[in-house]
Amino acid sequence: MPRGTRGRTGELGGRAASSESAGVSRRTSGEPLAPRPESIRSLLARHAIRPSRRLGQSFLTQPGIAERIARAAEIPRGASVIEIGPGLGILTRALAPLARKVAAIEVDHRLARILRAEGDLPPNVEVIEADALDVDYDALARRLGGPVLVVANLPYAISTPLVFRLLECRGAVHWWVLMLQREVGDRLVAAPGSKDYGALTVGIRLFADVKRLFTVGPSNFHPRPEVASVVLRFDLLEAPRIPLEDPGVFSRVVRDAFGRRRKTLSNALSSLVAETGPGPFAAAGIDPRCRGETLSPEEFAHLANAFARAGARGEPTPTPRGRG
Repeated sequence: MPRGTRGRTGELGGRAASSESAGVSRRTSGEPLAPRPESIRSLLARHAIRPSRRLGQSFLTQPGIAERIARAAEIPRGASVIEIGPGLGILTRALAPLARKVAAIEVDHRLARILRAEGDLPPNVEVIEADALDVDYDALARRLGGPVLVVANLPYAISTPLVFRLLECRGAVHWWVLMLQREVGDRLVAAPGSKDYGALTVGIRLFADVKRLFTVGPSNFHPRPEVASVVLRFDLLEAPRIPLEDPGVFSRVVRDAFGRRRKTLSNALSSLVAETGPGPFAAAGIDPRCRGETLSPEEFAHLANAFARAGARGEPTPTPRGRG
């Protein structure tokens, strides 16, 4: 079952209490000031900032869409939100009235400076200047306290690595509402046998229910991206649909199956078969003549477990990294 709004307690002290040197600031006064769409360009120009392609920066310009994303998160009373990539704060301001605390993680020191200097953020918002791929989400969630969820417009350049990074920390964060490029969203909700179904789908859907909420067109961003975006909700499960005997073997099976997706499983997984023989296929009830793209996440888990029991070697499963 998805964890939904199951509560969690935590302490508010610790690192944040003395974190000014670590790039954390709190605003204690001022009313939220939602930038008008036309003000995004002027604000960036005044600070001589050009959006970074390397960081995948594309700023949401419509407050109405930000408010729709915030409402879709269904933030319960007393919950805190982790926002990744706040940019100029348009989504941050929509989240703040609904959450007990908002921790906004921004890697670009230029944008963090703008948010602190003139973002006029509500007092329950803190800006954390850090790389979202390196954040200790378990520690952050404990400090925030209460149920913790992630609501974010993920930077295009690192959306897939960030999804896997968040999955590693699923014990700390209860659910996510993420805006990603539509291509990634299509892969996350794809059905077995479809062209978009792949390793990303299997890797996430073994641990979460994923639902498409709505699409956001390119005209709602500056600079205008070449593709549309999609907002998805991820409800994390208490436990994987099928417990894994060796996550490293599971990773290896999925990687090899989709790395040679036009091959039958007996061919695509030939290195594993060389270690164990073909017995795991029969043990898992999987026809070795089928292709990996036809298996459900649960069937992949059963097959990986059969290979693990037969003595197949696993592999380390580091978070995919890179900024495009």
